[in-house]
Amino acid sequence: MPDEEIEQLKKVFTSMDKNGDGQLTIQEVVEGIQNSGLKDIPDDLMDIMKQVDSDGSGVIDYTEFLAATLD
Repeated sequence: MPDEEIEQLKKVFTSMDKNGDGQLTIQEVVEGIQNSGLKDIPDDLMDIMKQVDSDGSGVIDYTEFLAATLD
């Protein structure tokens, strides 16, 4: 993946991480989706979050976020 794409993904992650703790909660993901202009939140968002959350912590860290975008 080109460096420009990685930098763009980091900006997306950072913009969604409202409290700056380096992790995305379900609420931050929902707000990020809404702020991107999408009105409909996927019904299976919790399932998607669980799949992306590889360590089972209940939040998505940057490494998990980046890995999910590569899939």
